[in-house]
Order: sequence, then C-alpha cells, then structure tokens
Amino acid sequence: MANPERINVLDASGYVLIAITLLAATAPVEARRLALVIGNDSYQHADALTTARADARAVSDALKATGFKVTLRQDVTQQSMKEAIRTFKGEVAGGDEVIFYYAGHGVQLEGMNYMIPVDTAGETPDQLKDDSVSLQRVLDDMQDQKARFTLAIIDACRDNPFKSNGRALRTRGLAPVMAADGQAVLYSAGAGQEALDNLGPRDKDPNGVFTRVLIKEIKAPGLSFDQVIHDVRNQVVQLARSVDHTQTPGYYSQFTGDFFFIPPAANMAVAAPGAVDTATGAAARGPQQSVPDSRQIELAYWESIRDSRDAADFQDYLKKYPHGEFAGLAANRAKLTPAPPHVVPKAAATATPVATPVPAASRKQRGERCDAILENAQLGESLSEDDRAYVREKCP
Repeated sequence: MANPERINVLDASGYVLIAITLLAATAPVEARRLALVIGNDSYQHADALTTARADARAVSDALKATGFKVTLRQDVTQQSMKEAIRTFKGEVAGGDEVIFYYAGHGVQLEGMNYMIPVDTAGETPDQLKDDSVSLQRVLDDMQDQKARFTLAIIDACRDNPFKSNGRALRTRGLAPVMAADGQAVLYSAGAGQEALDNLGPRDKDPNGVFTRVLIKEIKAPGLSFDQVIHDVRNQVVQLARSVDHTQTPGYYSQFTGDFFFIPPAANMAVAAPGAVDTATGAAARGPQQSVPDSRQIELAYWESIRDSRDAADFQDYLKKYPHGEFAGLAANRAKLTPAPPHVVPKAAATATPVATPVPAASRKQRGERCDAILENAQLGESLSEDDRAYVREKCP
C-alpha cells in the first residue's frame, strides 16, 4: 500500500518543479547588444576616401568598450556587403539593441539612400541602385527581427562620388528615412553639407570631425541616448563653425524608450553632508562637477578671439596652443590682422593714490565662471568682450 505522506511529498515536489519551469520561461531575457560596422575607403571606380576605415575601427573599439558584440567589415564589395548585412540580420533577435554604422560614399536616388560598396561602377542611376545597398533595407531587416532599439549612423555626404570620372549622375544629398518605431538614424551632416575630415592642415587626428566627437560621447558614462545625440550635434556644429564651415548632423528618430551606451553606475549615490569614508577616515565627497576637457577649453578660447582684429590675440593663442586644432588659421590671421597702434600713456602730473588691493577670485570661483563661459560658447551664444578677456587670462 502506498504511503500517503510520500505521495504528498512527491506531489509538492512536482508543483515546485512546475513553478520553477514557469518562472524560467517567463523571466525577462537581458537584451543583447549587437553592432555591424562598415568602413569603405578604397573605391575602385569612385573618389577614394581617407578616414572611413579609421573611423570604422574607432567606432568599433568604442562600442566594444560599452558591451557591444561588434562585426567590423572594411573595404567591402557589393557581394561581401550584402552578405555581411544578411548574416547580421540572422544574429539579431527580438528585444536586442542594435547599432549599424557606415562610413563611405552614399547617394540619394529617387528618395532612397544608398550605401556604395567599393566595386560599384555607377555607370547609370539604375546600375547604381542595383549594385549598392539601400539604408532602408537595413532598417527593414531590424524591424523584421523585432529589435528593441536600432540606431543607424551614416557618415556619408557626397552628392556624386563619381564626378571625378566625368559621370554626371543626377544624385542629391542623403534624404530623410522612414524609421519604424524603436529606430533612429543619425547622419554626419545635413542635406547638401560636406562632413569635415579635419579642421585644417595641422589637425592630425586620424578620425573625421563627426566620428571623433561621436566616440568621445559614446564612452561618457551615464549619458542618455538623447543627451549623446544632442552633445554630438552641438559639438560638431561648434567645431565646424570654428573653421568657417557649416556642418549640422541630421537626425531622425522614432525611438521613445530609454537607452544608455554606459548606464549610470548603481553606486553613484549622493553622499550625505558630513559623511565619512570608513576606509580612509576622510570626509566623503558628493557628486563632482564635470570638468571640461582640454579640447573644449581650447575651443572656447578660439571662440573668444576668432572675430578679433588684433594680431596679438592670435599670437597669444599660438603661444598657448602651438600645435592646436586652429594653429594654422591663427598663424594666418596673426600675419594678416594688423595690431592696433600702441599708445604710451603720458605721465600723470600728480601722484595717483594707491588703490586698495582687491582680493583675486578664488580658484573655485574662476573655475565656475570658466565653465559657464564655456557652456555658453558651446551653445553658440556670442561672448561679450569681458568674457573673451576672462577666457584668455583666467582659463588656461
């Protein structure tokens, strides 16, 4: 005869197993982070490029550092490019977070954007469409796979990359896209604009202006996706303006959720006033204000003098930044801009009373004002003469 107690125990064990199975089946699966990065420089029938492969490598490294599994392809032919996209589509599953980055030639034909492989001849518009890859295809593939988040970053802005070969293709700048829910597209430049590879002959950065800003912002901890896009666009506009160029990255989005390249750290709690670090016995520090990097400081300094007609301002810039991003421009303007005549003041007839010394601003106060001026410059606001002088003297 069966033991009733044993039966009850077995029944209970069965319920536990069923419950565990149901929990495992319904538990949320952590989204994977996948990226396909393509950079084309060595075109066989179109104008060769110089920074696309370096940009692709830099973006690949930045995405790997933020937890993405990256597939990097360089100088891809039509067959290998389509194969890479097809393989990548097969790897993406529902709920994944996806980045697609392309650097190379791209054109718009009949309202569609095409990325050009290195072996595309482009004899006619129809051949160009057949032998290139539509950006919309990539977006549609990610929608088919039900990716939670898709960001396509396109660093391509040439209207007609075949014009050096005498082919008068009627192409236009890249067009807006039909992004589906959960998708966004970021272009390195706006319609009809040229994306800068550098800021002048002295600029030795291996990456284009757009990509160098992008990879810096990708690696900034705790910035939301919207903040990264805002900062990238703002900084590119300012850097381009510093060399009298117009470049405003285009952006189209249907994404309404949350995404972080590097999520905010869970332990970034604000320390209570008077709290003490038990390990060192020192007073715990609260959140620190962000400190502008050297490039931002140099940009603010340049913004403060760029419209000056005093050669001495540009000579001072060269003393501070002999190898700076704007050193070439500064050297030219130092030669062409006449300095105002120096007037020696006449000696006063009577002794001048000695003024009571005014205490210099504290280091903290100077830093706060420098930060405020820097922020205004980055937002495109005009700087007053007082602010310009303050940057030159107090914000080294």
